[in-house]
Amino acid sequence: MSRKNLARAAAIAGVYVLLLWLLVLVESAEAKNADDPSRIGSFWTAFWYSLTTMTTVGYGDVYPHTVAGRIIGGVFQLCSLGLLVFLIGLLITNLRDRLLPRFILMRDRKQTWVVFDAYTEDAATLAKSVVSAHPGTRILFCTDATERKAEGLCLRFSAEELIAMHKAGSTLCLCMGGDDTANLVRAKSLSELGVKTFAKTKLEPETATEHVTLFHPDRCRARLYWRQYPVEKKGETIVIVGGGEGAQRILEQGLLVNCFSTQQHLTYRLFSFPDEFFAAHPYLSELFSVGSEDSTRDSILHTEAPWSVDFDAVRTADRIIVCGKTESETNSLLSEIQCLCPVQGRVYACTNLIMDGVIQFGCREEIFTAELVMQMELDRTARAMHERYRKEEGNSVPAWDALGTFLRDSNRAVADHLPVKCRVLLGSEKQGAYKAAYEAFRSASPEQIEQFRRIEHERWCRFHLLHNWRYAPIRDNAKRLHPAMVPFDQLSKADQKKDDLAWEILGTIS
Repeated sequence: MSRKNLARAAAIAGVYVLLLWLLVLVESAEAKNADDPSRIGSFWTAFWYSLTTMTTVGYGDVYPHTVAGRIIGGVFQLCSLGLLVFLIGLLITNLRDRLLPRFILMRDRKQTWVVFDAYTEDAATLAKSVVSAHPGTRILFCTDATERKAEGLCLRFSAEELIAMHKAGSTLCLCMGGDDTANLVRAKSLSELGVKTFAKTKLEPETATEHVTLFHPDRCRARLYWRQYPVEKKGETIVIVGGGEGAQRILEQGLLVNCFSTQQHLTYRLFSFPDEFFAAHPYLSELFSVGSEDSTRDSILHTEAPWSVDFDAVRTADRIIVCGKTESETNSLLSEIQCLCPVQGRVYACTNLIMDGVIQFGCREEIFTAELVMQMELDRTARAMHERYRKEEGNSVPAWDALGTFLRDSNRAVADHLPVKCRVLLGSEKQGAYKAAYEAFRSASPEQIEQFRRIEHERWCRFHLLHNWRYAPIRDNAKRLHPAMVPFDQLSKADQKKDDLAWEILGTIS
């Protein structure tokens, strides 16, 4: 019972007890015949009278004799109608909100249940995607009202109650409220009941929680963008305008997945980018040329100033990505660029606004999907990669469920890069081409194999660098130190060969 309902019940009980006390008081003070058995002379007699009156039984064995007592009795008589209405309403409410839904759920107990801890627009969008990808899934929203929605069934049950009802089936829970911390705490709590949970949060705790997967729209959007619009040309210049969280995630993901050649020399030009981003990633210059262009490695040029300070850089860029802190800011920046700058490259914008010459990306329907949020395929591939590594290294390597957040994300980053590897090996990425890419890797010459290893080592170093790892002769996870954080040529032959694993995983994907 909620605090509000508890307070209401306490107030009603207080008024009721007060009326009983007053009834006894006035009847006892003015009674003509103390031996009259119909007289209300005690609290328990008053309680009996009120009970028979409000339930409309009316035995008549006890009744008030005074005017004041009859007035109080009239209140009890009037309450009898309210009690009847209350009881009928309680019956209907329980039938509608508890009994019928429970019957429906028991009928569907063999289905997979996907439970959302609230009904929101984001949750509704994701629910549609889940049903589309997995027909027959039962979608349930925990709400204050029982009703049917197009996306699923809203119920007055808590997630815990639904999990308890579905012990024999497969239950997934999603925490998608507006508070990142609350979502994470809630997901951890539900995961302790043995169900797979997902939390919408920007937080990235160092220690992973079993059965909990973290996601955030900005991360999903960045993954989706580079998956849809990968870099395939060496020497490409990429301009990112807008320094919000979304733009920063797009840059981070781009630096991770745009690793396809030892001579790619990409240039990232960033406008309105906060210095705080580079303060949080202090070692970028160890792998990238930060602040100036370089013909031997990827370059990152950034400024907090608006895009107009370097008009020519925007005009001649191969691609321009506009992603402001809000959609309104994105649209404003986009309008400025289109109005003032005759761009030569492709323009991408994180917006729902349709504009000529602009490629939209990252709308709600695109990012709140089962594939991006629940990461089932990504995790399956990441697990396979980790198990392959364990087999090579022995049981000293912990199992997937014992890994921390960083090591899980490291394996996911390998899985995220597989489409890029497929394009490197085949020249393009086609549906079901992973097997063919694996065969191409197996038949490559020793010189090609070395190039593939160099690419994977560069990708591995980038991932660790973006998480602020550095070189040390002895590995120390707590201090983020690793002996492999060196150029490829400085690795031992055995360590160089380990990079083959990230390519051979292509052969295990159907």
